[in-house]
Amino acid sequence: MYWYKEYKSVINLKLKPNHPLYFPTNPTRYRKNFAQTIFDAVLKDQKLTPYDDEYFADEIPLEKVQKKLYRIEKGMKEDFDTDELVAYVDTIRILSSDIIEIVVREEKFFDKKRSVMDQRILGLAPVALIQNPETFEWEKTILFWVYFPAARQTLSNAKIYNP
Repeated sequence: MYWYKEYKSVINLKLKPNHPLYFPTNPTRYRKNFAQTIFDAVLKDQKLTPYDDEYFADEIPLEKVQKKLYRIEKGMKEDFDTDELVAYVDTIRILSSDIIEIVVREEKFFDKKRSVMDQRILGLAPVALIQNPETFEWEKTILFWVYFPAARQTLSNAKIYNP
């Protein structure tokens, strides 16, 4: 390798050319979408290791990933009719249909032996819209990173939506 540069690109799953990665939103017996395949490989089968950063240095425990995908928040809010504080319980669950983007970390390099510019994917990260509890703004949040060479076998065996 003579020269290389790292890039991050985003795959928007809501665009029509990327619908094979987004559908079916409800997994069937024979097909799952991209995000459900990743979630199952990380949580159920434990074939993939989730990482906290794009450099794959810090592994995330499965309990922390499960807390990101499903959590119960308790708090107090004001009742507008009586002007009193009322306790509330909010369940937050991120489904595979809530994943709107995939961040792809890749590197482009010049291979001296073959004299060609080439690229390889290093990592993938599902991105979901999550509401910030303090500001009530919807924010794009990277859930975790997956090392792509480890995920290649799992993704190649998954059946995808064919329109």
